[in-house]
Amino acid sequence: MVRCFVCVEISDPMNIQTIENVLAKLKLIKGIRPVKTNQLHLTLKFLGEISEKKLPNISEQLETIKIPSFSLKFSNIGCFPNNVRPRVIWTGISKGQQELTTLAQEVDTKLNQIGLPKEKRQFSPHLTLGRVKKLTEETKQGIRQFFQEMATLTGEEESIHQFIFKESTLTPTGAIYKDLATFPLIESGEH
Repeated sequence: MVRCFVCVEISDPMNIQTIENVLAKLKLIKGIRPVKTNQLHLTLKFLGEISEKKLPNISEQLETIKIPSFSLKFSNIGCFPNNVRPRVIWTGISKGQQELTTLAQEVDTKLNQIGLPKEKRQFSPHLTLGRVKKLTEETKQGIRQFFQEMATLTGEEESIHQFIFKESTLTPTGAIYKDLATFPLIESGEH
């Protein structure tokens, strides 16, 4: 069994620098595990544990997706499920939401055709910055202060030219990702 997901990666050096600055602040909050910079991605669909025999079928389905490349921009900071009991700290998307949603729906539809269940939750485009491992009063206070300082986070506009099928191996120090396949988006002028 292979734990896997489909995503779009952030690669613009300016955006990575902006996010690294945010992650450095998150690291200072006790009880939070920030995402590693080389793992920054927007999940389009989390597949969970999949039989290795199904991986080629998944790749074949994903290869049929033909959507134009697009730009995105991230901004603002929030948390799931709410500010009272935060589990995931994220930055939202201010440009490219519709394109990301269309891509996620397309991934969902194509994979449903080979028997993978459709998403029950509505797609919410976001970039995970950190996970709350232990929610103490000290952690809550740190998160509140972090939100006050970072409320107006804004990234640079970034072009998205591909999406990726990834394997995720869980280890005690966090997940290790490996690309299983990369799928180009249609560049303007291509048909």
